[in-house]
Amino acid sequence: MSTLLAGSLVEYQGPSTNKPKELSISTRVAGIAVIVLLIACANVANLLLVRATQRRREVAVRLALGVSRARLFSQFLTESLVLAAIAGAGAIVVAAWGGSALRRMLLPTTHWTGPAVDPRVVGFTLGAAVLAGILAGLAPAFQGSRTDVNASLKSGGREGSFHRSRVRSALLVVQGALSVVLLVGAGLFVRSLGKVQAMPIGYAVDELAFATVSFEGFAKHDAERSAAFPRAAERIAAVPGVRGVALAQFAPMRGGAFTPVFLPGVDSLKDRAANYPAFNSVSPEFFGVTGMKIVAGRALTADDRRGAGGAIVVNETMAKVFWPGESALGKCVIIRARTNACSLVVGVAVDARQMRIIEEAKPQYFSPLRAAVDSETVAPQAIVIRTQADGSRAAGDVARTELRRLIPGVETVRIQTMAQSLEWEIRPWRLGAMLFTAFGLLALLVAAVGVYSVIAYSFSQREHELGVRVALGASLRDVYRLVLGEGFRVTAVGVALGVALALALGRLVAALLYGTSARDPLVVAGAAAILLVVGVAASLLPAWRAGKVDPMTALRHE
Repeated sequence: MSTLLAGSLVEYQGPSTNKPKELSISTRVAGIAVIVLLIACANVANLLLVRATQRRREVAVRLALGVSRARLFSQFLTESLVLAAIAGAGAIVVAAWGGSALRRMLLPTTHWTGPAVDPRVVGFTLGAAVLAGILAGLAPAFQGSRTDVNASLKSGGREGSFHRSRVRSALLVVQGALSVVLLVGAGLFVRSLGKVQAMPIGYAVDELAFATVSFEGFAKHDAERSAAFPRAAERIAAVPGVRGVALAQFAPMRGGAFTPVFLPGVDSLKDRAANYPAFNSVSPEFFGVTGMKIVAGRALTADDRRGAGGAIVVNETMAKVFWPGESALGKCVIIRARTNACSLVVGVAVDARQMRIIEEAKPQYFSPLRAAVDSETVAPQAIVIRTQADGSRAAGDVARTELRRLIPGVETVRIQTMAQSLEWEIRPWRLGAMLFTAFGLLALLVAAVGVYSVIAYSFSQREHELGVRVALGASLRDVYRLVLGEGFRVTAVGVALGVALALALGRLVAALLYGTSARDPLVVAGAAAILLVVGVAASLLPAWRAGKVDPMTALRHE
């Protein structure tokens, strides 16, 4: 099923504006699916090895009757391939039934161009199933075809006597190691997601929605917006659940512009980028509606003028860069051309993100929206709406109706919450956390089944040995220690190898993390502890069964 998921998501490549080093979503899914597939192959190979061991006498008899070893090898490999084909067919059926639901759950806003299961996906799945069948069947095929005829026939009734297998132990170690890798990946992405979501960006994200319009052609239609947006804002403000409405040239984190600024008597700033700070023209209500705090001075008011001789509010970074160690209030900023008059700083606002959640703070200032600058009028292009938890839908409906009524030539009215607009940026961490967690739990379950099956088989074949130990005075605690100790040792080796592998592969996902080291000790230790607990827990039932061995029955059976 994991390989089928990789195939069904292969069309999605993720936003092109994400980090340059970020892997595509399809590549990430395929990589995780391959790890889970390897774990499953190791588990199936272990079970087939156990079955081959139980058939040692049968194989010896067939060899003694003249069956060639090549034919036995092909038989064991064919059995593995049949199992893999059945599993692949089952995966296709499951995906055809729930593939669309899986896509909606993982990538709800993505437009898919085809069905979840198409000929490419079917071919990919069947090919992967055949490859998995070959990988899982090679070890049992070699072991079964190389059976020692004389030794197996001499064993008589003790066909199922215990045979310690380094191959089975090695496969258990591989399962454990790969499970640790997935668990570490899950922990890293979960921590990164938590830090991204907890990051203060300067706005009341969960309460904001934006209304914008678009027109046919390339004309700006500033006159229509200037006339319609204030009237639409009044109607929206009267909707129950709306806490405030503001107008802006650009909605928060949805656009911006840059303009040259100058300080009296200063040729240029050391930071050349600071000479062209970002700016936004906003209505007086903007700061209160968006939740952007004023840390010094005051916000803009209806009496403030824009442009030469007007008022502006700067952010904290602009205040520190332009006037280090001084108060920015009352300072003069010359906008656009040195010949213009000063605009006075009347307030300092908290740093808020301008375009992305993860970015360094940059200089930015805010000026009054509805005023003239060099005979140019700045028109609002967005209505910013702050609502209660469940009020955005009703406010959006009113905004859509009013804007269509007030601007007959409008082509599209777009209503979007701020949380929705930021989803594309948070999605890589959320998707990584979901995928690694889901597949990590699946790998943990498969590894637990593998440990249980091998330990249970091993000690079912050692019933005579356990009977002798108990008859010679071994206590129930000694039996439990013997069984649990074997499960713990195999799991511990897998954990050690998995930790080393996770640390080595950490650089491959380091670029996808935020605020979290790829070698985070808490995550690595937590993953190791989880697998150790699961390994010991998987050995509990075999230990309980071994503790119930009756020495007289075991010895009489022999």
